[in-house]
Amino acid sequence: MNVKAPAVYIVVFIVLLAAGRALILSDGSRMSAVSNALGVMFQPARSAQKYVRGSFEGLRLYCSSKASLAKKVARLEEENRRLKDRAATDRYYKRRVTDLEELLEIKSFTAFDTVSADVMYHSASSWFHTFTVNAGTEDGVSRGDAVFNSSGLIGQVVETGKNMSVVSSITEGSSSVGGMIDRSGTRGLVQGSYSGYLYLNYLPSDADVKKGDLCSSSGDGRLIPPGIPIGKVVSVSPDKTTDTKIAKVRPFVRVDRLRSVLIAVHEHER
Repeated sequence: MNVKAPAVYIVVFIVLLAAGRALILSDGSRMSAVSNALGVMFQPARSAQKYVRGSFEGLRLYCSSKASLAKKVARLEEENRRLKDRAATDRYYKRRVTDLEELLEIKSFTAFDTVSADVMYHSASSWFHTFTVNAGTEDGVSRGDAVFNSSGLIGQVVETGKNMSVVSSITEGSSSVGGMIDRSGTRGLVQGSYSGYLYLNYLPSDADVKKGDLCSSSGDGRLIPPGIPIGKVVSVSPDKTTDTKIAKVRPFVRVDRLRSVLIAVHEHER
C-alpha cells in the first residue's frame, strides 16, 4: 500500500491554488470583464425591478391623491349646498319683508279694519280658483270679506274656520263685484270667467269706456272697499241682446303667485 499518495495530492492542490491566485492577481482585467458581462446580463432585470417599484409607488400616490381629491370635492359640495340653502332663506325673508311692507302701506290708507294672512295652499282643481289662508273667525274674518294685496283685488272669503279661511278669486266663474272705470266713473258689474279674464258688464250703450282704461272696485254692496284696483280694459264690445257694452278686463293679480294678503273685515262683525 502506497501511503505517500495523499500527501502528493495535497501538494498538487496547494500548487494549483497558489497558481490560480497568482493568475488572478496578475490578470485583474479579466475579472472586470466578467463582472461587466454579468452586469450587462442582469441590467434588464434590475431595470424591470425599478420600473415595477416605480409603478407601484405611482399607483399608491395616485390612489392617495384621488382619495384626497374626493374628500375635497365632498367638502366643497356640502359647502355649496349650505350656501344655496342660506341664499334661498335670505330670498324668502327678503320677499316676506317686501310683502309685509306693501301690506302695511295699503293698511295705512284703508278705512276698513284689516287682517293680514299668509296663503297656505291653492285648490288642486283648475276649475275652482280658490286658496286657503291662515286667518279665521278668531281674527274677525267672516264670509264675504274682501281679500286684496298691493296689486289689487283678489277675491272674497267664501268659507271660514277658527284659524283658516277659503278665498274665491274674482276670476272664478261665479264671482261678481261692483266695478268702476277710474277715468270716467262709469259703473258696472265685474264678473269672473274661467278664461282668466274679467268682464265689466251692464255698461250703458253710450258709456265712456275704452281700451287701456283702469278698473277698480266701486264699493257697491258695502262688503268690498271702493277704489281697490281690479284690472285694465283690453277691449270693449257691444252687447246687442241687452243694448249695453261689455269691457274685457285683464286682472292685476295672479292668484298662483300669492304669498300674503289683507282681508277687509266687515265693520259690523267687529
